[in-house]
Amino acid sequence: LVITIIVLLILAGVTIATLTGENGILTKANESKEKTTKAGAYEKVEMAVAGSIGEDGELDYDELEKNLSKVEGIDKSTVPEEITKESFLITVTVDGTKVTIKENGEVELAFNAEEWDRTAASEDCFVWKSDNKNEEDYNTIIGYTEKIGNYSTLRVPSRCKIIEMTSNYDLNMQSRSFVSNIREVELPNTIIKIGYSAFTDDKSLKKITIPNSVTSIGTEAFSGCTSLTSITIPNSVTSIRFETFKGCTNLTNITIPNSVTSIEYQAFKGCTSLTSITIPNSVASIGVRAFVGCTNLQTINVKGYLEAPSGWSEYWNEECNATINWGQ
Repeated sequence: LVITIIVLLILAGVTIATLTGENGILTKANESKEKTTKAGAYEKVEMAVAGSIGEDGELDYDELEKNLSKVEGIDKSTVPEEITKESFLITVTVDGTKVTIKENGEVELAFNAEEWDRTAASEDCFVWKSDNKNEEDYNTIIGYTEKIGNYSTLRVPSRCKIIEMTSNYDLNMQSRSFVSNIREVELPNTIIKIGYSAFTDDKSLKKITIPNSVTSIGTEAFSGCTSLTSITIPNSVTSIRFETFKGCTNLTNITIPNSVTSIEYQAFKGCTSLTSITIPNSVASIGVRAFVGCTNLQTINVKGYLEAPSGWSEYWNEECNATINWGQ
């Protein structure tokens, strides 16, 4: 049937390239089918998980095992025989698509490195801390090479686990992030750490997608990113470090998840466009001068109990007129 359709289309004047090229009709049709299959697999697993949550809001592991086994199209060999706390992260296969389940009940499509790298920037666009595959630093990016070119959207390859600034100035860092034309950065689910000064003074960066694989965002990681307007911190991160967002003068929206337990000294110093911020009840401590220089900050909504040094509230309001709303 497919061959017949192709022949008919060719007779109608449609070229092979139009059919099978990168943006061809058949290529796009296959991509659409693949997306539909993935979406269906995700929905099936999500429903199984939702039906396994007890009245206490927690996952019932016995029910989860039963419900997953009943999912249409699931490879039962990927379902643990007995689900316990130690079973997570669980990855099951439904209709050929891998789907992961986290301990907190979150469901997401499993990361496919091969698929990701098809549209990622080539590895020679980056300065790697080591070129030896047997060394841990092989997976660490410390800068860009001149091959970064005029990328406006940069998809980092799956080889990367850590991004950080280097102190080795012998590595000719002329094309480091702060002098690039990059407007958006997409990070793979292989990255576990955004290290010290990873994007410091990247004045072109407007958007960055941080995956849930990231567990640590280092000191001054986004300091001086004056074009950054919005950022969502994943619920895998537990602290906002010293001066992480210092000088992000166009930052108007930031989402802090319930996983964060501490916000350190001057974390948001000089975020002059920030008008309000919500501190989740997971946060137990905030360093002094956390919001110093946030001249347009009007409200700080605090949802939980905070442990802070003497005089901390005065430091919060230094150089800003923010109203602190407790329990909101």
